[in-house]
Amino acid sequence: MKEIRTKVSQYFDQLNTHWKSLPIQKQQHYTLYIFIIYLILTAGLICKIWFDAGTYKEIALEQFENPIPIAIKNQSKAMNSLVNFSKNKNYV
Repeated sequence: MKEIRTKVSQYFDQLNTHWKSLPIQKQQHYTLYIFIIYLILTAGLICKIWFDAGTYKEIALEQFENPIPIAIKNQSKAMNSLVNFSKNKNYV
């Protein structure tokens, strides 16, 4: 684990020295290009969400179906010992 950490640290140090060795104007251009790509991706994502939200029609509100069948519901009551005790009232 320490080897991986040192290799990653060395790699980032190497990238940092390479970045600092670039002229300031080139650093500004790279930063500007990355920011423009970020803006294009953000605008594209916002447009996609906007168009997807506009294509949906009304949401139909309906009653939910019971996911548990009635037969299984009755079996679960029989398995529960607390329900049996409270029904019989044989406890002290």
